[in-house]
Amino acid sequence: MRNKIFLFCIFLTISVGSLWCENWTIAAEKFELIDVPPQYSYIQEVLPSLLLSAIPSQVSRSVSADETVFRKKASLNADYIKRVRERSSIYSELDNLFFYSGSEKDKKKKRTDILKKIEKKEIELEKTKAEIDALDSGVFTVESAERSISLWKNGAELYVRKSDTPLSLSLRSDSVSYLITGTVEDLGGYAYVSLSSVTGIPGIEPFSVYAAAPYEEIDFLAKELSWLLVSSITNKKPVNLQLISSPTNARIFIGEMLVSADETVVIPEGTYTIRGQATGYHSSEWTGFIGGNDTFRVEVNLTPITPVNITFRTEAAVSLMLGSRYFGDTEHPIPVPSFPVIGSLASGDTVSWFVLDQKLISRPVDTSLSESDHTLSVDVRKNSINTKKRIEKQRNTLYWSLAALYASLPFSLMLYGKTDMMKRAYIDGKLPQDDATVHEINNWITASSVAQGVSFGFGLNYIVQLVRYFIAVDQVVPQTVSRQSGE
Repeated sequence: MRNKIFLFCIFLTISVGSLWCENWTIAAEKFELIDVPPQYSYIQEVLPSLLLSAIPSQVSRSVSADETVFRKKASLNADYIKRVRERSSIYSELDNLFFYSGSEKDKKKKRTDILKKIEKKEIELEKTKAEIDALDSGVFTVESAERSISLWKNGAELYVRKSDTPLSLSLRSDSVSYLITGTVEDLGGYAYVSLSSVTGIPGIEPFSVYAAAPYEEIDFLAKELSWLLVSSITNKKPVNLQLISSPTNARIFIGEMLVSADETVVIPEGTYTIRGQATGYHSSEWTGFIGGNDTFRVEVNLTPITPVNITFRTEAAVSLMLGSRYFGDTEHPIPVPSFPVIGSLASGDTVSWFVLDQKLISRPVDTSLSESDHTLSVDVRKNSINTKKRIEKQRNTLYWSLAALYASLPFSLMLYGKTDMMKRAYIDGKLPQDDATVHEINNWITASSVAQGVSFGFGLNYIVQLVRYFIAVDQVVPQTVSRQSGE
């Protein structure tokens, strides 16, 4: 029996070990303050929150085989202790049975049930012990694996340890793999921060980093500390990433993290997406593996946006706005960037929205031609009625049309029911079989037909008004301008 249990546990341990710690969860707790001025006491909560938010979203944890074994063994030991306590509690029930005052039959039944629970708990303990022995014997192989990194409760809360509970059990109960702890000490008016990453699991050594900065630069301090922690978090080789940008004022993003251009950033090796943005330039994006060497260089070269000169042809004089820029009248050519731009034409209280077609404005411009030769002229349709007033008027008409339809339906249904009952009564012989009765029934039929016709007319009118309302609302949707009248 023991051999079967042992073999089963080996299989179970291998299968569970391969799935252990699918998600590697990071949490941070409130930092300890040492001689920090009272006005900066907020740092103990703000700094750990900033640290969590500064951790790059694209990083992953390289979980080694040893770490997997350490974590699994800690979990099994905790389960074993828990089951030992549960067994002790069951034995206490058996001892208390000695003072049971009920019938001998009930006492015997209770004793049988308790002995079954003890036997079941002994089997669970034996299985857990066999799993621990399997880990210690090293009869199986656990491979390292990449685990996705996530923030505990999405980083919205700081972690609070459970009182009177060992740290490893507290973290395990909350599914936390890695806890960031720290102290902030005042040194000559500077914030000196000491951070440690702990798991509470024997065999996994804490990782510590240190940094100092003025209290007013706590956001920059959090960014620096997060990059120092990343190597410990990911368990990967650090790489010095050199970023060179053109233009030099470009904004560079590593994943969702904004970094300064023309600086060296320390990141763990891995696959990253680097984006560059700058006013007047096309955005650029690169995805690839960064690593292999101690230093890795990435150049972010942005292509300038070549504007296209466009003359807007309208039926009357209007004021033009493209994006957030106001250009006034539309008589002169206007430089437009070669990416989709939304614009508006205003005349009095009437506004017309439009979008320049990408195919129109992204065409290559022949620089050998003069400006007047390669200027495009496009026709833009201007709304003749104030869109807001038109929609409001059509909405009221639609509501009144629906109200008229609802008001006509009761009369139509009542007349139809009255006519149908009279026809059935006449057919069944419950009404006099004379010309006067026939004439009365015909009058009810005529009234019912008229009421149904009125309801049908109101229904048709409602459909027409609904279509007109959709047409009015469609005026809000920007028109796509793609037709040019000459070049």
